[in-house]
Formats: sequence, structure tokens, C-alpha cells
Amino acid sequence: PSGCSAGTLAEKFLDRKLAAEPEQAAESALAIYEKLEPEIEKQNLRELYESIDLPLTFVLARMERTGIRIEPGELKKLGERMDVDIQRLAAEICGLAGKQFNINSPQQLGKVLFEDMGLPTPVKYGRGKQISTAAGILEELALEHEIARKVLDYRQLTKLKGTYVDALPALMDARTGRVHTTFNQIGAATGRLSSSNPNLQNIPVRTGLGREIRAAFVPRQG
Repeated sequence: PSGCSAGTLAEKFLDRKLAAEPEQAAESALAIYEKLEPEIEKQNLRELYESIDLPLTFVLARMERTGIRIEPGELKKLGERMDVDIQRLAAEICGLAGKQFNINSPQQLGKVLFEDMGLPTPVKYGRGKQISTAAGILEELALEHEIARKVLDYRQLTKLKGTYVDALPALMDARTGRVHTTFNQIGAATGRLSSSNPNLQNIPVRTGLGREIRAAFVPRQG
């Protein structure tokens, strides 16, 4: 993780900035090890370090190298269906508003909802004192106003499509059909693993679309 880069660790534990030369990073790694290794004994963590943390490092390295197989054809078909739904929702939202506007622009959306359509105005806050169109505001409005419900659906679809359906195939190694994430062993304060570039631990599952995205992660033959 970014907070554990060689440069960050050198500044934190050695009070020095690293140059670009790889030999400096190697020398700093040894110096940091020599400084931190006694702390393992002081905090009575030797058994935990040697029996769990250190062996896990090699397991995670193999997992990263192997990668996670995805089926881009399934995501492509799902993306095409989502495009149809996104266009339908956009047309319905603009129809309810009585005008064409950029639904992705909070400023334009706020003007349509609270000025043109006269929906109950929330407390103004944020940069430029713009009226907020955050999810919490729209969820309250959605209880009584169809356009707010459709905007929430539109946002969910466009986010799922952009974050997962479109992004995952672009991150796939074309030779292997696999996505190679980075598992961060010390990336979370709770001690659990985190995942980045891409984050494969937050693939949605509670909705039907989320389950379809997960279905594109497939095992190898056999």
C-alpha cells in the first residue's frame, strides 16, 4: 500500500528521503529491518510473525502472480444490457423534468430538481453553497418523487458499469485472461487483508446486477 512504500518507510524510520537508485532502496530495506526486528521481541510477537505473517507473504505473492480469471464476454454482454437501461432511465428522467440536461452534473441536476420542479430544498452546503444532490438527499426525496428514484437507479447503474463492467476487462492480462490485484497484508487497521489495483474485495453481491458481475469471475477448466 502507498503508506508502506520504500520512500515512506525510509522517511518514517530512518528520517531520510530516498533517491531513485535501486541500491538506496535495498540498503534502506536492510536498515529498516535491523531497526524494527528487535521490536518483534520487545512486543512478544515472534511466534505470530514467524508462523503467520511471514508465511502468508509467500502465499499472497503466489496469489497475485496467478491472478483471478474473468470472462470478458460475459461482462461485455452485461455492459450492453446496462447501456440500454441507462439510456432508458436518462430519457425517463429528462421526460419527467420536461427538458434535456446532464444528469451527471450535480449543478444541473440541482437546478432541475429544486428550481425548475420545485422539490423541497435541502440545507445548502458545500463549495459555492450549492444545493446538495447527494445520495442521502435523493433517498429522502425518492419516498415521494419518482424522478429522484430514477436518478438513484441511474447513478447505481452508471457506477456499476464504470467501476466494474467496463474497468475489469481493461485491467485483464490479455495473454492469461486474468486480473492481477495487489493484496495488502498490512493495509487495514483491523488486520484483515485489503486489495487494490483493482480492489477485488468490494465486488457487489446484494443486487441482481452485482451477482451477475461476480458470475464473470470463473475458475479454470476442471
